[in-house]
Amino acid sequence: RYQLPCFVDMSVRRAGWLVCKGLHALSGASRCCSASRLGSAELRGTRGAGSREGRGGRGAGQEGVVGGQPWRQSCPLQASQVLVRCSSFSCPPLHHHHSQLRSFHGIAGEQEDTIFALSSPPGRGGVAVVRMSGKDAWKRANEMVDKSMEQERFAYYRRVLDPRTGDVIDHAVLLLFRGPRSYTGEDSAEFQLHGSPAVVDALLQCLASFPSCRPAEAGEFTRRALLNGKVDLVEAEGIADLIHADTEMQRKVAVRQLGGEVSRMYNGWREELVACIAHVEAFIDFGEDEEIGTDVFLSSRQRASQVCGSMKQLLASDKCGEAMREGVQVVLVGKPNSGKSSLLNALARRRAAIVCEQPGTTRDIVEVKLNLAGMPVMVKDTAGLRKEAGDAVEEEGIELAVEAYFNANVRVMVTDVTCCQEELVSILEHLSSSSSS
Repeated sequence: RYQLPCFVDMSVRRAGWLVCKGLHALSGASRCCSASRLGSAELRGTRGAGSREGRGGRGAGQEGVVGGQPWRQSCPLQASQVLVRCSSFSCPPLHHHHSQLRSFHGIAGEQEDTIFALSSPPGRGGVAVVRMSGKDAWKRANEMVDKSMEQERFAYYRRVLDPRTGDVIDHAVLLLFRGPRSYTGEDSAEFQLHGSPAVVDALLQCLASFPSCRPAEAGEFTRRALLNGKVDLVEAEGIADLIHADTEMQRKVAVRQLGGEVSRMYNGWREELVACIAHVEAFIDFGEDEEIGTDVFLSSRQRASQVCGSMKQLLASDKCGEAMREGVQVVLVGKPNSGKSSLLNALARRRAAIVCEQPGTTRDIVEVKLNLAGMPVMVKDTAGLRKEAGDAVEEEGIELAVEAYFNANVRVMVTDVTCCQEELVSILEHLSSSSSS
């Protein structure tokens, strides 16, 4: 347990709180100090046996006098302890406190169950993969085959049997993994069967019949890997992003996150702030006695400010990350019969929207997801904008078009080349009046 001291400078304090709290870096109560006490050796309470107990009339070391004003120390943490701990603290990775996470979420009991799930996509295919994880994974896997299996990381070819009737379910390849050298950090087993829905259903029903075995919840294998320290939270998010990646750019970003690039950046912030904590503590406690100059505090303040700048720069790019995951929102707006639906069909290379000479054909928003140079793009065709709608349905479609216009990342106005300027002015006036209302 490492306690987070209260920084003198607010920018340093804000940076330390953001990183240390968010990444489980430090915990516990913070001690209070003010700028007027900066550099005073009288600031601290007791420093341990044999270390200036009698200074400032502190008695037991819990009270003292600073600038002629009595004060009481709000936290008994000793400065020497902070300096030793911070300087020797090696900044463990983000999953260092996985046992605390387990107790915090109250799911330690769930770890006792052996879980199973179909890991390959459902439906028909050449191969289906069913995974098990838990303390009874090896035992249950051996109960379902005709010959025992003892060696881990070895491919066994076995007949899979129904333990209730002895019927053969399928011929399969089985792999065993001993924890913690597995994906979840627990004992695991993997069935590779023929990808028939009947075969998979029969195997899952047999596994469900065992006591202490249950179907896994969504993402539970990765959650157990997180709680057992196999991955940290950022890497777990990278796994989810990689599974849902549709484009090359999404894949590259998810692989970098899964590889620990983002975690290393966060841990670097922690190391820098822990060093700042140690230097600020040294300056507060020993600034006068040990002749530690103010340059130590100023340097810590500058380093913490740099960390704050890096955080702000990362937070400013959150929209880019959202666009990378959800896709760049592109909306097509214009007057009726201006060619919006034709443009959407040309981009999609198929008939995604109805094209007709009658104005007001498009009522609802028509969305097409595209992959443009590895970037996910969501193109939306909207109802034509005009002041007098033909009916109530078209009027509601126009309202949806205006809403999509203001929520889009890229706005494309489609106009007729024969009357481009007039249509453009009319569209802008319509959007301006909608925005003000």
